[in-house]
Amino acid sequence: MKTTNFLIIAVLSFCLSANTFAQELITVKHSCSFDGAELNEDFYTFEASSEADKIVSEIVNAVGIQKNFIIKSSDCKNALATTDNGERYILYNTSFLENFKKDARTKWAAYCVMAHEIGHHLNGHSFKVTDNRKRKSMELEADIFAGSVLYTLGASLEEAKAGIDLLQSNGESETHPPARARAEAIASGWKKKEETQRGRQSDIIVPEESESHRRTEDRTPPKKHTEEKVQPTPPAPDIEPLTTVSDQLMANNLVGFWTTSFFNVEGNLVTTNVGLYANYTMGVDVYTNGNLTNSVMEAWGIQNGHLIEMEVSGVYYKYSVEFSGNDTAILTFKETNGIALVPIGTVFTYVRFQP
Repeated sequence: MKTTNFLIIAVLSFCLSANTFAQELITVKHSCSFDGAELNEDFYTFEASSEADKIVSEIVNAVGIQKNFIIKSSDCKNALATTDNGERYILYNTSFLENFKKDARTKWAAYCVMAHEIGHHLNGHSFKVTDNRKRKSMELEADIFAGSVLYTLGASLEEAKAGIDLLQSNGESETHPPARARAEAIASGWKKKEETQRGRQSDIIVPEESESHRRTEDRTPPKKHTEEKVQPTPPAPDIEPLTTVSDQLMANNLVGFWTTSFFNVEGNLVTTNVGLYANYTMGVDVYTNGNLTNSVMEAWGIQNGHLIEMEVSGVYYKYSVEFSGNDTAILTFKETNGIALVPIGTVFTYVRFQP
């Protein structure tokens, strides 16, 4: 009995100790908040939720940066960017974020909040600035960044502005511009990113398959993109239609040209060059010992975090995808409805290149 009591006490002591170390008091003397200045200086902080970590990860991945800040939930009013003892922080209030999403009727409101605060850090804003005009300019710069990121992640213009539109009644303050100016800043960032992306896509020329390069056993022209585009399975009610934000982000990252080389069982050097185009067509050129031996056009898509490659015949190949930086993609072969030329589980490492 005494042993049992000792174990119970030890477990309770450990839990109480863990809870003690799970929270921390931070003194914030200078910060930039999402909506209005903070009146308090001392905030209790807690571990960020998995949702908040996921949102932040998708944002930093969208712009191809390393996270240079720590994210914590807190008893602050809404969300803020600050520094403490040389560390950069983003603090957010969980209740504010949940209500913000609910009132805006879109989950993109939470992304807007986080992207805004990240924008302060990435723009190198000094939180000690006291000039009100400069402070307002900093807020608008963070909003422009948020708009750009939300476009990259797949939000429509209305979805990107939905959160800011809720602030319309707050008007202008000493540190923050009126909501109409902030909504326009988000729209400006969103539109600039759209124009940039559209310009890049228009520069991509989908190569037409020559008769000499086409496989002799396949003389049928490829079907149009709209007929071949890989569509995800019907989503469950709690999943976004067509694709998740992560899938959209992965598709954006994969557009471009990739190459891999390996020796086949006959000892020949095989190089595969793959062009993944923004309209979900893909060109595949296969070289054996430096000589072009096969060239085909196929379709591709992203489905639940997997790359789907689909031939004209309807045969598909599914790969899991991991990125190592922006220029290396590691594909693991998962399944096919056709004849597999390599074992399930085969890993291919593709490197981005300029043709």
